[in-house]
Amino acid sequence: MSKLYQLENPECLFPFLKEAEFIQNPLSLVHLPLGTCILREGEYGTHIPLVIQGMIRVVKISESGRAINLYRVNRGESCILLMSSALAGIPYPATAIIEEDTHALLIPVKQFNNLMNRYESVRAFVCSHLTHRLISMITLIDEIVFKRMDQRLAEFILDNTSPEQDFLTTTHEEISLELGTAREVVSRLLKDLEKNNWISVRRGKITVIERSALKKSIHRD
Repeated sequence: MSKLYQLENPECLFPFLKEAEFIQNPLSLVHLPLGTCILREGEYGTHIPLVIQGMIRVVKISESGRAINLYRVNRGESCILLMSSALAGIPYPATAIIEEDTHALLIPVKQFNNLMNRYESVRAFVCSHLTHRLISMITLIDEIVFKRMDQRLAEFILDNTSPEQDFLTTTHEEISLELGTAREVVSRLLKDLEKNNWISVRRGKITVIERSALKKSIHRD
């Protein structure tokens, strides 16, 4: 059973909680440990999470076991897929996993639906989240459809390193999950980059050697 904490000032992250109903009936903060699967594909959501601290990873898993990260729900956010499916009364179309120890407010779906009908601030919050996630999903689709996997891999490495910190600690499996491809494909492409002397690959660690070459590879035809 998750431990409950009384939340003191949630309004800084979710201004709509200033509405009278929340002030009269303050919500409690739930602790969700790392690795917890809070909802699986095909299940029905019963509560809307508002993340105060931590991170939720939303992933799509195919019947064959292939998976791709759709997005992450960070501090001050909620899961728009969960909102949409729960309010529509349809099964959740993804899987939500706690990626960092998380503290979140859980609002029952029926209550949240009533709040949407009553308060403009709640509707504005949902619309803002929906717009943000639609844009991020369009970007993801654009990358999958129009960019080669070697370009996406190079971009991933560059995005997760910098001239000041030229390495990242991750596994081939974790990269494949981020890019939505097979681990074997990631391993092969990393070997190609290493043969070019653009990166160095060690167990659980990738070090950038030629940053400018990686940047050029992203934009070549």
